[in-house]
Amino acid sequence: MQTTLKALNDKGRERLSLIQIAYSQKRESIEVVDAKVIPPSQSPNAIVPVPKSSIAIKQIANGPHGLTDGVQLNIPFEGVVLGASVSYTYRRKLKPSPIAGAYFNELVYGIEDREIQSDVTIRSQIPLKMIAQNPQGKLVIENKEENGWFILQVRQMAPFEPLSLASLNASPLDRSGYSKVTRVDITTDLSWEQLQKRFDEKFKLLISQPLPSEVKTFVSSLGGKTEAQKISATRNWINDRITYSGRWTNAASDWIPRPIDEILRSKVADCKDFALVFTRILQELKIPATFTVVNAGPADAKAVSTVWFSQPL
Repeated sequence: MQTTLKALNDKGRERLSLIQIAYSQKRESIEVVDAKVIPPSQSPNAIVPVPKSSIAIKQIANGPHGLTDGVQLNIPFEGVVLGASVSYTYRRKLKPSPIAGAYFNELVYGIEDREIQSDVTIRSQIPLKMIAQNPQGKLVIENKEENGWFILQVRQMAPFEPLSLASLNASPLDRSGYSKVTRVDITTDLSWEQLQKRFDEKFKLLISQPLPSEVKTFVSSLGGKTEAQKISATRNWINDRITYSGRWTNAASDWIPRPIDEILRSKVADCKDFALVFTRILQELKIPATFTVVNAGPADAKAVSTVWFSQPL
């Protein structure tokens, strides 16, 4: 991926002195191939390369919404003046998805920190479905098959004026702001049921795992209780032993719970981890229980994608 940014004012010059790229090391790897400062066209100064030794990776602190294994790649650019540009190229390698054969992505244009000027080509050996929202008519989109590859091309024909979330009077994820945003949602699945089946394969393995001894002891203690009492006791038992952490963001746990023994050992969990422990215990108690996928996006979102749902619960 190659990016070139030009400093047009003092705020831009200050911002371009340090480029930061956040990512998960469990999900992907990033290698900086080249980084440099390009002087203004009228300047006699030469291009200034960024030494590889000055590029650093730092751990991102856990936030209020959950635990993270995220890191931040810092690329410092020295001597950026008005009219100068910074250019950096990096190679991004994604690690295998926890859900094989599935792909979900979104392109959102004109919103703060999203695509402002961008042409995108995606090549896949799996058929891609695409749903576009192009209210300004600035995108030309082509979805075709060529030599055994499915190719999605999105070309931007005119620049977007940057929009702030405040100018939309809502987050673009909210229904009121959704229709105003230019976006392309890309997915391999046509229905939420299709997406659910992908999770089922992973969840069946987790839901059938043997219970740790401490859970078996708890289950045995509920003999003679009513169903309502068992459910209430199970909820209290879990809450006494596990603290809610928000969302886990490592590669496997974006959508798939961790094993039950690992959850109990760590004493922290997110929604899907809580759901796994609760469901597994209830099933052991012969009480019907299962997972569901929750759509956290707008009610009229058409694209089937993990972008639009929070987690299995």
